[in-house]
Amino acid sequence: MKLSKRLILFCCLTFTTQLTFSQAVENTQTIDSDISNEEKSVMILHLGASFPSGNFADTENGGAAKNGFSIGVEFHYNITETFYVGAMYRNHSYKVDEPAMQRSLAAQMQPGIGVSGLSVGNWKLNNYLVGLGTISPLNNNEIEFYTKMMMGLCSGKSPSVQATLSDGNSDLVINQTSGDANNFAALFGLGFRIHAGESVDIMISGDYFTSTLEYEDILVTAQGQGTMTAPPAEQETDVMSLTFGLVFKL
Repeated sequence: MKLSKRLILFCCLTFTTQLTFSQAVENTQTIDSDISNEEKSVMILHLGASFPSGNFADTENGGAAKNGFSIGVEFHYNITETFYVGAMYRNHSYKVDEPAMQRSLAAQMQPGIGVSGLSVGNWKLNNYLVGLGTISPLNNNEIEFYTKMMMGLCSGKSPSVQATLSDGNSDLVINQTSGDANNFAALFGLGFRIHAGESVDIMISGDYFTSTLEYEDILVTAQGQGTMTAPPAEQETDVMSLTFGLVFKL
């Protein structure tokens, strides 16, 4: 997978910001070691809005993915007062811009043939990630600034499609099944944890996720004309997410 300039800039911003926060903490406050000693691990349940970007959102030559949602769970284990290891599962779902896809299909048809009906399923992604992160206490440990770098597996399903082609006299219904894909994925994020109680805190975070998935085993059936297997289709998948989470101390 090629690293984009946007990804490299995001990584630099994440850890430059972390360094700035760490220096500020060292100069202005002492970390409360009691919290670190008592709390070694946490579980975070999060949900939020996700915003496709790049080719994944491109309505002309890309995935035509619309803004969607994500839900997931994370586990963090503090290995020092400033570093932790983590694991994440996240599920994404994105609707497809059907009018844009219909226009794109119509432009590829022979003269006299139009697309009179179109029904499209959703893009679906499941992420299984592990990684490292940093913690910087702020405001006398009432707030903590987090960063994270995670890598792992993305498992995706492409949208199913049903299209009706018409020449004005007769219709032809074409069905395309979902394809499956698995590949390397990376996520880079930052956020703030707000201490709200003895057992539950609040986490607000943003992250950038990227993977390139090649969807296979896509079957195309034309009414009365049999079934064929479509060639593999590659889809760059870049997503920005803003999530809200509840942090449970374990």
